[in-house]
Amino acid sequence: MQFELQQEKANAKEAIERQRVEAERLRLLDNLKIKFLTNLSHEFRTPLSLISGPVDKLLKIPDANVLAETNVIQRNAKRLP
Repeated sequence: MQFELQQEKANAKEAIERQRVEAERLRLLDNLKIKFLTNLSHEFRTPLSLISGPVDKLLKIPDANVLAETNVIQRNAKRLP
């Protein structure tokens, strides 16, 4: 009877440890996902910001330096994957 009780305690401790390890693994996985999505978002936002500035200028002043601004837009657009 005592042996069975000790076995149950040992099994319970093992189960708790497995759950703790699994929870830690899931937490680390969530952190990696968040970091990946943050980096991915940043990689898209930066070139898009570089494109939107010159486009805004073109919309406000359609006659001035159209060719130069268009070249900037083209160069920044090529940076996108």
